[in-house]
Amino acid sequence: MIDFIATFIVFFAVIDPVGTVPVFIAVTSRFDASAKRRIALIASLVSAGVLLFFVVVGELILTAMSIPLAAFQIAGGVVLLLFALSMILGERKSE
Repeated sequence: MIDFIATFIVFFAVIDPVGTVPVFIAVTSRFDASAKRRIALIASLVSAGVLLFFVVVGELILTAMSIPLAAFQIAGGVVLLLFALSMILGERKSE
């Protein structure tokens, strides 16, 4: 049960539904309510399918590519660090 809760929290943080709602509203502003419902349903099903695919097959893919899970986690941490640093320090634009 604890693993399920931890996995749910990770998925919730990755998907960020609270931050996605304004984007969805802005993108679908020209559609009527039934079209918005249909778009939301299709988007939810596709994203759930992608997540479930990588939950089931992800470790097999890493094993087939001879990448240990720890190395993948470290690489992900480095990518997150780089994104965080660019957000904190800002990006300089050369003119």
